[in-house]
Amino acid sequence: MKLETAIYPSITVDEYIKRRNELLFNFEELSDLELLEDIIGLNLGIVPETPEIARIELHKMRLQVPSIPKELQERSKKWLIENGYSLSLYEVKK
Repeated sequence: MKLETAIYPSITVDEYIKRRNELLFNFEELSDLELLEDIIGLNLGIVPETPEIARIELHKMRLQVPSIPKELQERSKKWLIENGYSLSLYEVKK
């Protein structure tokens, strides 16, 4: 099966998952511009309003993806709590 994304005109589901996981593993090291470019490419044109919102969403996503190491999930959980954000995908603040 192939997907069409904003940057990748034709990408397999496996390749999409691989690129998504790379982003989830490494987004903390990316500049705001690099982060938004990656998100534009993978989210089928859906772009968060700000890099801060993108980072909140990515921390929450880490908690939901089983292939993400527990260490990264715990780091994201800690970051969300320390910054006053809910762990729920559907709520922003506690």
